[in-house]
Amino acid sequence: MNFRQRLLRFAIGVAIGSAIAYGFFGNRDWQCSYFPNQRVLVELSKKSWSFSETADQQWEAMAGRDSLAITHVFSSGDVDFDRSQMTTRHEVESAIYIITATWQDQAMEVEVENHADSIYFIRLQ
Repeated sequence: MNFRQRLLRFAIGVAIGSAIAYGFFGNRDWQCSYFPNQRVLVELSKKSWSFSETADQQWEAMAGRDSLAITHVFSSGDVDFDRSQMTTRHEVESAIYIITATWQDQAMEVEVENHADSIYFIRLQ
């Protein structure tokens, strides 16, 4: 068996293996980053939003209710774990995260409360 035949068989095997792997795992949502900051932001970005009255007014004043500003916070923000209140066993009922980001050359600080199926914006600065 020459090199071309071995290469062809290898390519066919890779193609069949890739098709089988895609069949098993193709529709799964996965992420490459396991750093705590990215994991928190991905979790928060998948949930529905609700706002406190103060946060709603601050969002109106800051971004004109532009949902891209909030989406930007979840895609490129930094979670301040030192100031946040995370759940460890039974200390806090729901975690409160403080996230900082820059939106249109303006620094933003967002305080959100993480619930099981939604997030609650406490304040935006």
